[in-house]
Amino acid sequence: LKAWTAAGAAACNLALYQAGTSSHARRVAGMAERGHLPEIFAERGRHGAPTYALAISASISLGVGFFPFMEILEMMNLMACVVILVEYAAFVRLRVSRPDLHRPYRIPIGTLGCAAMLLPAAFFVLLLMALATWQSYAAFGVTVAVGGLLNHLQSAGGRRGWWRIRGDDLAYAGVPEPPPESPRE
Repeated sequence: LKAWTAAGAAACNLALYQAGTSSHARRVAGMAERGHLPEIFAERGRHGAPTYALAISASISLGVGFFPFMEILEMMNLMACVVILVEYAAFVRLRVSRPDLHRPYRIPIGTLGCAAMLLPAAFFVLLLMALATWQSYAAFGVTVAVGGLLNHLQSAGGRRGWWRIRGDDLAYAGVPEPPPESPRE
């Protein structure tokens, strides 16, 4: 029973890894299809899998695999905290700067109420960030620096013709236009 349980756990972990890698690869391919990444990442094999995006996703997973588990967990938590704070800030900023923007939902409180609603959650996110070690902050800093460098390289490469980026016009990759309103009778 012990061996069967271990084999089942190993099979489940392998399947979970495969599902995660495929999900990340499809996200990278989607970004390439929308013009955010070079077009090569949108190329698919004969079975429809994004080949180069899968290779990038698997390489990143293998590279991170050399870190101890607790450091990986702490780095991921720190990065998730920063993402949440950016999402909160974008939410409030869009309510202030683009109140006329079409939204598929309506929050029935004002901008100040929305900011007050997000304050307790933001406080706990900041508290969690304060508990992170300097190694996590260093890894986060390196990640942001590498991301900025890659973004600059992508822009420069697109302008100089080093690679083709789909949808070079900014409207393609921007915020979708609201649907036309039907005339009222």
